Amino acid sequence: MIAEPQKPVDTHDIRAHYAANLRLGADDITDSWQRIEDGRGSPTDIAELERVCHKLAGSAGVFGYTLVSRYARAAEVALCELLNDGTRDNVGQMITRLIDAMMAIRIKD
Repeated sequence: MIAEPQKPVDTHDIRAHYAANLRLGADDITDSWQRIEDGRGSPTDIAELERVCHKLAGSAGVFGYTLVSRYARAAEVALCELLNDGTRDNVGQMITRLIDAMMAIRIKD
């Protein structure tokens, strides 16, 4: 049996969909961080935000959004430090940079 040739994947559509989701995700990250910063977040909330940043660091890099990937990784590390020893030194700054980078993505038609 001979396999049918695969139709090329339109990566433009996939990348545009990912970019649109990045902007929505920035709102979710903002809300999560605000809860944590206001003292309404639990260690579970911090761990969840760390997981989101971890996934974002990988996926953003795959789609070519290297700045988002870099800031997501930095936020992940900062959140890990917050979980492990309570260090808050630069968590807010890393989250803000990540959100700014996500919101700066322009969706191309």
